[in-house]
Amino acid sequence: MNGLHTVFEAKWSDLPWIMMLIGPAILVLAYVVARHSPKPHSKAVAGLALIIGTFWTIFMGMLFFQSAKVVKDFRSGAAQTLEGDVTDFRPMPATGHATEQFTLNSVRFAYSNLEFHGPCFDRTVTVGGPIKNGLHVRLSRVGNCIVKLEVADASK
Repeated sequence: MNGLHTVFEAKWSDLPWIMMLIGPAILVLAYVVARHSPKPHSKAVAGLALIIGTFWTIFMGMLFFQSAKVVKDFRSGAAQTLEGDVTDFRPMPATGHATEQFTLNSVRFAYSNLEFHGPCFDRTVTVGGPIKNGLHVRLSRVGNCIVKLEVADASK
């Protein structure tokens, strides 16, 4: 083994910044439609857009602040680091519909690239992920979120 190299590290840019703007944009659109459209059904459309925009903004706000806390905890040194060889690796099937899983030092990790996990590692083997049985890794985690992943360099 020649050492470790970083294949993933959570960053502020991983947060759902664009997704945060969709809800307020829907709310502005609802306001404009309600105030300026002469069509009779525009108030109903605006009302529906108001409900959707409000729920989107609340949901994405909670997700955003939860994700921001994970990155903040990682950047402030509050992450736990584990190092060892991957065991009990279960890759995501090519058809999806399952999480990829592995164990490191008796701690089980599961993730999927088909779900939003905020700033957490989620690159499965189906999309070129690096995890495999026996691979030596060092990872940092905040809760169950892998915020940094280093893998062993290939042998010469």
